[in-house]
Formats: sequence, structure tokens, C-alpha cells
Amino acid sequence: MKKKTVIVALLLILAIAFSGCGDSEETVYEENVRTDETQSADDTAKNASGTDEEKSEEEKSSEEKTGEDSLFGGSGTEEDADRLRLINTYFDMSKYTDGEGYVYFQCFGNHILCTPESGSSHPELAKTLKRLSDDEEAFFADEISKYERDAFEYEEEARAAGADGYYYSYADDVLKRADDKCVSIVRVMKGYLGGAHPDYYYETYNVDPSTGKDIIMSDVITDQEKLNKILEQKLVADYPDVEYFGLEDSLAEYDIKLKEGSEDPDGNYHYAYNFTLDPDGVSFYFSPYGISAYAFGDQVVKILYDEEPSLFKKDYSHSGGYISYLTEAENKYSFGGTAEELKISREEYDQNDYFSKINIYKGSKELSLGDMDYYSLKAFTAHTDDDRDYLYIIANMDNDYKDFYAVDLSKDAPAEVKLDGSLSYTYCDYINEKENIYGSVLSLDPNDMELGVRCDLLSTYNATGKFKVGDDGKLIMKDGYLVIPEDVFVLTSKADLKADIVDESGKVKEEDVTIPEGSKYTLWRTDAKSIVDAYLEDGRIVRLEISGDNPRKVNDQFSYEDLFDGMIYAG
Repeated sequence: MKKKTVIVALLLILAIAFSGCGDSEETVYEENVRTDETQSADDTAKNASGTDEEKSEEEKSSEEKTGEDSLFGGSGTEEDADRLRLINTYFDMSKYTDGEGYVYFQCFGNHILCTPESGSSHPELAKTLKRLSDDEEAFFADEISKYERDAFEYEEEARAAGADGYYYSYADDVLKRADDKCVSIVRVMKGYLGGAHPDYYYETYNVDPSTGKDIIMSDVITDQEKLNKILEQKLVADYPDVEYFGLEDSLAEYDIKLKEGSEDPDGNYHYAYNFTLDPDGVSFYFSPYGISAYAFGDQVVKILYDEEPSLFKKDYSHSGGYISYLTEAENKYSFGGTAEELKISREEYDQNDYFSKINIYKGSKELSLGDMDYYSLKAFTAHTDDDRDYLYIIANMDNDYKDFYAVDLSKDAPAEVKLDGSLSYTYCDYINEKENIYGSVLSLDPNDMELGVRCDLLSTYNATGKFKVGDDGKLIMKDGYLVIPEDVFVLTSKADLKADIVDESGKVKEEDVTIPEGSKYTLWRTDAKSIVDAYLEDGRIVRLEISGDNPRKVNDQFSYEDLFDGMIYAG
């Protein structure tokens, strides 16, 4: 397949949106990384800010003022310093032929890591997550070492026959839970390394956030025999059409004391359970070939904490609100104390892997959203303190545009929630140039969701801020303003401008101050609709009020183009 070129003109710090795997025929919940966009996004982010040698004195001064690790990449408050913040970061080790650049071995994935400031307050967790990410990249490096020559020959043969064909191996790390009891991740591994069909399987990681130690099944469950009986009953009930390999005997080959599969002294192989400690219960993942033939796919079952309380050694349940991300497996989710299937499917409409419809299933009930043009999805559920449930979906389109959808899951059938159509929600970018980290913040709390809004006020950028889930499932901006990526957009005025000077709360300090021609405006925050506040070189905050459509005007005095140099827009 020839490497695709997609215009990514956002000089912002759009680290890559979420990654994932989406080659199944129907279902996708994670974002499919486009390797050309991955490289482009990283490069534009780095080039936008430049090296220390390239930065002006005012930019260096601004960095000293804001710090390297704020809420959206900088210093943050004391309250923020102790809370757990996790981010998605990405790697791409894909191999391309010389010249025309055809991919012959696509290898990429994502990592879930602590932000550096969160790592200071959760050092053992940060070490463990870093180890998992290093192990993942080492695995991919080994895959390339073993199969690169075969992959190159396979792609050449396919292209000579007029077809697309290449090896691939990639992974999606999906966060199921993150709180003071557990950080739980399921890794979806997919690949094609020759043979009759692709393959996929699951790996799971459950980490005690205070110690960084792995939580294994024997830490959770009191009785393996009882566990297996419950799993057998649930598997037969949830998947009545699956022909198992002898389910009782297959489950007997698992061992709750194992972290990963291994042989015993007699040479008998025993498996470790693949499970996640979700906020509402324990999900068990069985990969193809695990307990049934490949043709029957994977199986996922859930035991709710309050369904079998005597089975658990300690209370792993989560009280209050939480956010959990959806995998591409069937997701079991607790609605009113009953675990129901929660599933999304996409419908393909052209040969370039673009899709026009999203179908949401809650048990047997379906909601269909249509008239779209996207290539991948990311979805997460939000459970509120008063036991309401919502599903939020980000559909990824070309040129880094996103469509954001909300679905009410609290009723019998899923129902769409109409969001504010004037705001284009997206991911909350995380940038830390000092640590060379470019990624996306994972929202963890429905009362404190970190999201981005794509804006076109005086440039194109993702402004980031905190939101909460409202009583109707709509998103409420908590602080009234969104933060614009630091020091990226510095505009120079071409004329004198009359404007108000405001304080950090937005209160007017001085009215109708004349800002002279040649002044530099560092864009700082916006309401994403009509207001942009910018820092002047002397530290004052100037309010820019945007009105009109074509052309847009600043403070009813000048059009964008007549007033400023340095604006950058996505093409």
C-alpha cells in the first residue's frame, strides 16, 4: 500500500490522536494510527516551538513564567500535582521501501504513561508503566528482526500482482480503570505475518498504583474452583453458539497464581488469566484459540463485584463516578446491577477504509448515527456520581478534524445527546518538550474531564480545558476558558489596536488601551466562540473580541489579515 499523504497543517501540538487497530470487518473502538500523520504531527509540534537556540528571548522568558509541566503541558496547581494523570503516547517502527515509499511492514502502537508531574507523586506506578512501554517496543523490534525480510518479499510479490499486501503488527493499550485501587489496562495485539489469516489476542495488566506491583488473580480471588464454575456458566450463557474445546478441562489449565503462562516441573503448561479490574467488576478475556477455535473469535465475560461478593478477597469496587475506555472486544458493562453487552460497529462505504455510520448496541437495543466520513473511532463511558451512564465517541477524520458524539445509556435503549454544535470537541493534547513527550491526556473523572476544542480564532489550534458531565449528558466547560498551546502562536500587529486589559479572572482592569503597531501577542486562552486573551510582552493580558464571519474582525476595528502577521491555519 502506498503511503498516504494527508494534509496536517495544524502547527499545534496535536500529538497523534488515539491509536489502535481497526481491521476487523465490523467493530472498532480504538483509533487506527496513520503513520504519515503520526510523523507529521510529531514534526510539526517540535518545529512549532523550535530548539532553545532558535527561541527568542521573550519566548524563553515566557517559558520561565509558565514552567515546563502546566496543566496542559505546564506547571499546574498544587491540587493538580498530586492527582493521577495518564496520557497516551505513540511509537511507529514501520518499514517502507525506498523511492516510492510503499509500506511493507507496519508496526506501531501506543503507550499509557504517567505525566512527568504525576510520576513524581506516583513514582512506582510511573516506573511500571514505563517498563510496560519499553517491553512493548522491544517486542516490536524483535518482530521486525524476525520477519522483515519475509515482509519485504511479500509486499513485492503482492505489488507485482497488482494488489496491496504487507505484514503488520500493532497494539492498542486501552485503559479500563485508573484510581487509588488499581490501574487496569488491556492490550489488544493484532498482526499478519503470513499464513491464512490475521491473528489477534489480549494481554492484560493490573497495577497497584501505590506500589507499582502487578495484581494477579490470586490477589483478587479466593477460590479458583468456584471461579472456574462461574466462568463456565457465564461463557455457555453468553456464547451459546460457541463450540468449546471441553470448557471444564480448558479452564482447569489456568492457574490464579501465575502472572503469565509457564510450564510446571512435570512439563505441563498452565495459563494465566487475562483479566481487568474494571470499576464495576472483573472482565475475563479469552483470545481466539484459547478455549475455542479461531472461527468463534474471542470471548469476554464479566463478574460484577456485588454479584459474587464471597469470591473476592478484598473490595476492588469503585464508588462514585468513573470513566472507562472501550476495547474492540465485546464490552460487558453494569447497568442497574446487570452486566450487559455494550458494543459499537462501523459501516464501510468505500475502498479507502472510510466509514459513514456508527451503530451503538446496548444489549439488544440499537442506535444508529449516520451521514459521516471518518476512518476510526475512540470511545469511553462515563458513569456519574448519581448512577447515570453516557457513552462518548470521537470519530477521526482527515486533516485532524473530529466529530464528537454523546449517547445516553441510562435508559432502556441508547439515545443520542445533542451537544453544543458550535464547539468541535477533540482530545486534550499533552506536550512536554523538555521530556520530548507528545500525546493525549486520558480523562479519568466525569466531573473533571480533560478535553480539547478545535478552534479557528486567530489561527487553528486545539485549546484544552476541563469539562464535566451535565445532568443531561452535555459537556459543561468548568472554568469558562480553554488554554491555547503555550508559546506556539505569537502574532505581530500591523496597526495600533484599542483593546481592554483584563486580569487572569477575565475582569477588565483598563478599558480602550491603545496597543501599538509591532506589538507581539502570545495567544493564551479562549472561550472557543468569540474571545481570545493574549499576553503582551510586558505581561499584560489583552482581550481580543472576534466578530463577523467573512472577514472576521478583531474588536470591530480590523480584519484578521489587516491586523496580524503570524496566523497559521489548517489547510
